[in-house]
Amino acid sequence: FFKITKEYFNIYATINQGLGGAILCFAGIMVVK
Repeated sequence: FFKITKEYFNIYATINQGLGGAILCFAGIMVVK
């Protein structure tokens, strides 16, 4: 059970990291424009 939870947490963290990167990238584009 703990292993499954840990895997889901890793996936969730990866998705959040991707979203954060996309938001930062979008903010950077808006600043440049």
